Amino acid sequence: MQTEGRVRIPGVLWFSLRAHWAFGLLPLAFLTEISRTAIAFTAAAFVAGSVLDWTGSSRRGWHRAGFFLLATGAAAAVADLFFGSGDFLASVVLLVLGVQSVKFLLSKTHRDGWQLCAISFLEFLAAAATTTEIQFAAFLFLFLGLSAGAMWALQAEEAAEAGGVAIPRTRAGFTVLTLLLTAVTGFCLTAVMFAVTPRIGIEQFLRRTGSRGGITGFTDTISLRDVTSVKVDRRIVARIEFPELAPGVSPPELHLRGATYTRFDGTKWRRGKSPHGRVPNAGSHYLLSAQKAAPLSSAEIFMEPIGYSVLFVYAGTVSVEGALGEIRTDGRGNYRLSAGKSAVRYQVRFAPGGSPP
Repeated sequence: MQTEGRVRIPGVLWFSLRAHWAFGLLPLAFLTEISRTAIAFTAAAFVAGSVLDWTGSSRRGWHRAGFFLLATGAAAAVADLFFGSGDFLASVVLLVLGVQSVKFLLSKTHRDGWQLCAISFLEFLAAAATTTEIQFAAFLFLFLGLSAGAMWALQAEEAAEAGGVAIPRTRAGFTVLTLLLTAVTGFCLTAVMFAVTPRIGIEQFLRRTGSRGGITGFTDTISLRDVTSVKVDRRIVARIEFPELAPGVSPPELHLRGATYTRFDGTKWRRGKSPHGRVPNAGSHYLLSAQKAAPLSSAEIFMEPIGYSVLFVYAGTVSVEGALGEIRTDGRGNYRLSAGKSAVRYQVRFAPGGSPP
């Protein structure tokens, strides 16, 4: 005897639809810092709901329990926002996970299916907004293919619910090839858009319009609260690429230097009051220190606008290249750009393991 799910639509579409519903959880689990407990709970709800869907369970009266779970999820999201991470996006994702868990457990029509697809898409967008990992491209490829399969399955399910409409038999091989072709086409179009679209942070537009002075950065004083806020802030400050690395150098072991604070009054650190001299340059090439005998490495640094004109360099930096205007230094390894200037892109050449320039 066939189950309710198998009668409605072919099995390959049934599984494709549910794979799409759950797929949004994967990038959240592997590429973000969203609560693993919440993700695990939602995954368990998905498994339980899929089993109930497959067996055709009616689940009468479950909506009352669903309301309790939804209220619990909303309370957890509010608590995370005000007493936990303080991250609005993370709190919204927790709320979305709560709604998704309830939808997984309850019986579903094709309308519920569309809603779960939309929730999966929201989770995918949340992961895209909080990661720069290249692995996201693989998730994108799979998501595009599963999206096509989900729409196909929901159309077939809607036709079955209308009554009197015969559901055509679907060959598994044909379905897989169709979804694969759709995923490849969508991925190629996305790659073209990625290549031709300038990757400029929204903060730069905010800065130009004057609605916001900066995103983050160094002021002349800093407190423990400031340090904590920087640590929990998930916004991207810089993107770094290494065109050339000296033998034995590992990027995770390198640390950028922005500013040093030499005076502490018991509550705050302050920068020392030292005169700043101009760094010699020839056009866009700036010489910070004498040429090192050791092999040099290079790094391309893409900076988002910051609230203070600090130039970030590595220890042992020999030279900097970029359209940076005037660079000034206090002679202690701290470098500043001209007032109102925020570095967007520059290259540094440095000898790893060297002393600050």
